Amino acid sequence: MRALPWVLLCASLSLNALLMMSLRATPVSPAGSSREPSSAAPPDPFAASPARAPKPPRPFASFAPPASAPPTGKAPASAPPGEKPPLVDDALIQDVLCTVAENRMREGWRRDRDGITQGLRRSLADRAEQEANAAQNGAELATLLDVPARDRDDFQRRYRERRLARVAAALSALDGATPDYAALMAAAQGLFADEDALARELGGQAGFDRVRAAELEGRTTFLAITAALADAPDRSIRW
Repeated sequence: MRALPWVLLCASLSLNALLMMSLRATPVSPAGSSREPSSAAPPDPFAASPARAPKPPRPFASFAPPASAPPTGKAPASAPPGEKPPLVDDALIQDVLCTVAENRMREGWRRDRDGITQGLRRSLADRAEQEANAAQNGAELATLLDVPARDRDDFQRRYRERRLARVAAALSALDGATPDYAALMAAAQGLFADEDALARELGGQAGFDRVRAAELEGRTTFLAITAALADAPDRSIRW
């Protein structure tokens, strides 16, 4: 999605986020195998996208589902005949690790509530930064959706108006002695809905699905942060 120039989380929280995402996406590795660590930070929908390869653009990158493993000709492993499957297996252990990581992440975000809030206020109040973000992200979305050159100025105008309105709502939610984190969450969800609506209008169902798939991790992570700050249940993380 979009990485902020301000620091949302300390290093330990980034590692927790990495743990949860890798556990959700990757099967358990055989003993002795290793994975390269990632330096990705939790994203913010109101920040600009970092520099990326020309094709496909991000944060609205094209999405390709992971390739299926080639057939091996062997049946899936199972318990020997006459024996019950183990009560505790690798899949259950992985689920427990995911639950632990999720709980630790929420605790860390709540503990760093003041720092996250201050960083968001600075970023959202920086008009030049937000104008640049709107221009960059609008251009990336237009490229992904193959908006004709003759229509790009109008598209950029429409996207800018919607995005900056959501930025203003997010800033208003944090402007005060008692930040309204539920309103911040609603502003982010509104931004996602605006982007989806433009994607559907210009790219049909395929464009709509492509944008949502490309934004899956980033949007979900940011809403998880805002839900933690608002002490909202996980079921509120919807977009």
